[in-house]
Amino acid sequence: MAALLLPLDAAVGGDDDQLH
Repeated sequence: MAALLLPLDAAVGGDDDQLH
């Protein structure tokens, strides 16, 4: 699911990806 979070977080901010 991480791959799906990459583009989604990019739209929101992308900071969440760094936390994960």
